[in-house]
Amino acid sequence: MFNNDSQNHSIRNIIVATILFVLYIVFVAFPFFAATSPQTEASLEWAYNYAPIHYAMIYFPAFAIYVYSILKNILAVRYIRSLIYPIVFIILFVAVHMVFFVFSAVILWFAIITIPVGFIVLVAIEMLAIYFDIKDRKQNGEINFSKNSDFQMVLDILGKFVIPLLLFGICLLCAIMTVFMPKMILQAEQERALQCERNKHVIQTALNNLNIDINNASYEEISAQFQKEFSKNDIYEPLLGKKYDKVEANTGDYFSEFQFSTKDQDSIHVEDIYTFEKKNEHNEYNIWTTMACKILINENGKFVNN
Repeated sequence: MFNNDSQNHSIRNIIVATILFVLYIVFVAFPFFAATSPQTEASLEWAYNYAPIHYAMIYFPAFAIYVYSILKNILAVRYIRSLIYPIVFIILFVAVHMVFFVFSAVILWFAIITIPVGFIVLVAIEMLAIYFDIKDRKQNGEINFSKNSDFQMVLDILGKFVIPLLLFGICLLCAIMTVFMPKMILQAEQERALQCERNKHVIQTALNNLNIDINNASYEEISAQFQKEFSKNDIYEPLLGKKYDKVEANTGDYFSEFQFSTKDQDSIHVEDIYTFEKKNEHNEYNIWTTMACKILINENGKFVNN
């Protein structure tokens, strides 16, 4: 049962929590984000590596406490729902967007969708609040809200456990992206660069072993000779850094393609693909394209730095 004292107490709690939360955002959370976040939406580079984690540590606890305060008191609000409900919704609408600032302000692009949807929800909430306010004014005496006890229990679970766990999950994901993702990207780039060097050795060895004028030969001749050469596993497996069972050649009007593959039971696994295109009006150099990189070769058979 909610009496007038408990109603006034809940309204006061919501108003105080809202004011304090807004002040915290204005003077603490948002200034930190503005000072450390990526300068442009096209960049993911913060002022320093752990800035998004620190932003989460600064903002998430305040957000969780505010949400808990609202969920704890919102059902006891009476008669001025039409004022309290829209204010709370607007603050939470902005606050939820700020949660995802840990992934940079690029989240604001989603406002193209969220603002129209949020406006519709706001209108619906306001209409519902007015309806309940009018209904309550028509009733006399103290009203028993015991039927809402189960709903309040759900709100308590949301505020105490669900919201904090969601925030912790977002923070953990942010930490993984901040700490481990750069290392994974660097490792992948190093492996790609290493494989590219191996691919260069494969091509250089084939060019040295073949007696072919690659600039004047037809693509059919290029496909036939390179397929035969690449099929020498004892030579090219160590250079490629991968084992393969066979090399298949495909010839088009403007390219030769070589697919290095292995057979594993009933499946075929492609280890690498080399595609060769001659110099033409669109290509300044002969081009070998592999799964690791593009390799440019001039008319004299020399690699071009790219």
